[in-house]
Amino acid sequence: KKKKKMKILHIAPPFFPIIEAQGYGGIERVISDLIKEQNLHEIHIAAPKGTILKANVHETISPLGFFDRKERTDYTVLEHVRKTLEISNKIKPDVIHCHDDYLLPFMDILKAPSLLTLHSPYEDFWDFLKYDVYKDQKLVAISKRQKEIYEKNGFKIFDVVYHGVDINKYTFNEKRMNYLLSLSCIRQEKGQDKAIEIFDTLKYELALDLIIAGNIGDEAFFKEKIAPRIDVDISNADDKIKAYMERKRNAPSIIYTGEVNDKQKIPLFQNASIFLMPVTWEEPFGLVAVESMSCGTPVVAASIGALPEMITDKTGSLISNDFKSAILYSLNLSREDCRKHIENNFSTKKMASNYLELYSKIIR
Repeated sequence: KKKKKMKILHIAPPFFPIIEAQGYGGIERVISDLIKEQNLHEIHIAAPKGTILKANVHETISPLGFFDRKERTDYTVLEHVRKTLEISNKIKPDVIHCHDDYLLPFMDILKAPSLLTLHSPYEDFWDFLKYDVYKDQKLVAISKRQKEIYEKNGFKIFDVVYHGVDINKYTFNEKRMNYLLSLSCIRQEKGQDKAIEIFDTLKYELALDLIIAGNIGDEAFFKEKIAPRIDVDISNADDKIKAYMERKRNAPSIIYTGEVNDKQKIPLFQNASIFLMPVTWEEPFGLVAVESMSCGTPVVAASIGALPEMITDKTGSLISNDFKSAILYSLNLSREDCRKHIENNFSTKKMASNYLELYSKIIR
């Protein structure tokens, strides 16, 4: 039986435009993938200026960025919220999918059925004790662990939908080069300093380099803990993997790539021996782990947050402190098993299908 075509409105956060070669912006990447997979429906999106997607794009405000808090005034955020409400009233969608926490206080006045995906950790969300009037909104967690944390603090979670990765873009590579990869926004809780400690314990034994990739989210942390250890800086190179291969080869080195977009980071995932995630915080999901496994690269990660839901003993290791043993173990894992795990459990197709079921459910 042919399913009815829906008019769907996605509401993006006000931080970044959504573009094909996305740099920093995990939420924006998830929205883009959802829209691609939901293309049999009529898709609209309210998003910051500069967004380019194969959908009906309705611009709100100039992007605020995420790390420069001075630009993010109450006035600019309220302008974004007001324009999203105007857009919703104008296009009259069948369902509204919010990806922006700022919309929570206004969801009960939206004229269409709506849900909000919890992209943020609980610490960054609304205080339930102050704003319990909003507790009955349809909130969707992105992992079971995130659901557990929110419900422990008084929120009611409607459902859980895992993020997915575009397996046609993050393609499999059977061969690997001799480097460990750490790819994330550079902040203390992401553990780049821990990745350097791990590298120091095995660099001569295994002759592995360490590539650190990502934008700088904490300037002081980068200057104190990361910058002094960088041996090779290829942040100005457009083709990161080519620049890595052409560097002067001496002893095992730490290479810094700077921020990377999708085109630049996929080869880094594809050719890595191991992807490192020595994080120190409760990752609500951890999209980079899924991206890595989709390319065939095992993940060695701290056993915290949602990571135990994503990584199996066939696709990597979850540890508390003995990263060296975990890396030695994971180097012998099948890269094909990593790929199959993502195809079966964490594809964008599966993510989009799960959300379409939720849309139909809340419409009914």
